[in-house]
Amino acid sequence: MTATAKPKRLWEVDHPYYMTAGNYFKAGMHTEWESLEDYLAEFGETDIDRNLVIRWDWREGEGWELPEYSGSDTDKIGRLMIQMIGQRKALLHSHEVAVCRNDESAAREYLSHHAERIAQNWEPLSLTF
Repeated sequence: MTATAKPKRLWEVDHPYYMTAGNYFKAGMHTEWESLEDYLAEFGETDIDRNLVIRWDWREGEGWELPEYSGSDTDKIGRLMIQMIGQRKALLHSHEVAVCRNDESAAREYLSHHAERIAQNWEPLSLTF
């Protein structure tokens, strides 16, 4: 991305491959949230080293069996899929958060803290692309 390029919107990103919700080895490790506000009330201020987001995907549209964007930034048509690991216990769990496009800035702020920690965990390797 050049200095003048506009960053992609979270819903424009199509990550390579996919990650299944939950935990292969333990049932009940997937939680659904009605709003980003509810999710952040629970996980927004938790210890990032104990609850590290290792992947996220913003899903919208027919390909995910969700509504297409209708022009309203307040309709909760999307799902923010969050994969998290509790590093002390090697505990994998996932979260599915109902989101609207107006939630993007709060989601981006939350995810950015986790991205910074991932980059610190991979030092001295560069994560710049």
